[in-house]
Amino acid sequence: MLLGAGSLSSVHRIVEYSDAPVVIECPATLLCRIDLKPGEYVDPKLLGSELKLFDPQVLYSGSAPHITLRPDAPGRRANFMFTAAGRHPHTYWLMVSSTSADLPMMRVTYRYDGEDQYDRQQEEQRQARAAQSRPPRHVSPPPPTIAQVMDVACSANHDAYGITPLPRPGSHRGDDDILRAIHPARVCHTASQTFIQLAATGTERADIPVLMEVTSDGERVVNKYYHDGIYRVDDVAREYALIQGKTRVKIQWQPETTAAK
Repeated sequence: MLLGAGSLSSVHRIVEYSDAPVVIECPATLLCRIDLKPGEYVDPKLLGSELKLFDPQVLYSGSAPHITLRPDAPGRRANFMFTAAGRHPHTYWLMVSSTSADLPMMRVTYRYDGEDQYDRQQEEQRQARAAQSRPPRHVSPPPPTIAQVMDVACSANHDAYGITPLPRPGSHRGDDDILRAIHPARVCHTASQTFIQLAATGTERADIPVLMEVTSDGERVVNKYYHDGIYRVDDVAREYALIQGKTRVKIQWQPETTAAK
């Protein structure tokens, strides 16, 4: 068994690793324990014949190696060195002697603070170099909003549109209120798309007006997209109609006329 909290009275020494010898006194017939760095490997054959009377054993707790010694009698002495394999090979120099069985057992735990700090600094530097060598992350700008696309279209095209006129201010006869609600605030187009922006009152309505293309054969459904009060039609037609119930607003393209700026 390994020396632990449940063992008899013991002395626990914490030793910073170096190439200097460490003196260990083991009570006869009792265990001493030497804790090495996790991840190291110790070949039991390296412990040498001079430790034969100390019954050396190499045990592991997870990846951490431990050497246990159990001298058979007091007055034994041994001076030995061994190298543990690992990321940083360590050579340990131990001077062991056995004492009477009534003395406390000894446990020695090596620490590697300087080495661990060096490893952390090296890893931080490696990560810093890797971060500097990575190309900057390209962040694509967000796509333009439909309102921004319409602004560009309207700034480049000034063709006029004939639109059903609004009712007189203050008039609420018949469908005057509906006509105001579905009346477009502006209309413009590119070579392949038409944009129709509803008046502010129209965008607040839950019942958005239906948009249809008006042809000589009647009306037809158009391929359109609606967002934020703007219709985008994937076509440029001579005439459209915004329809809400029986109320209609005609929108007629007049390419021969330039709209007032």
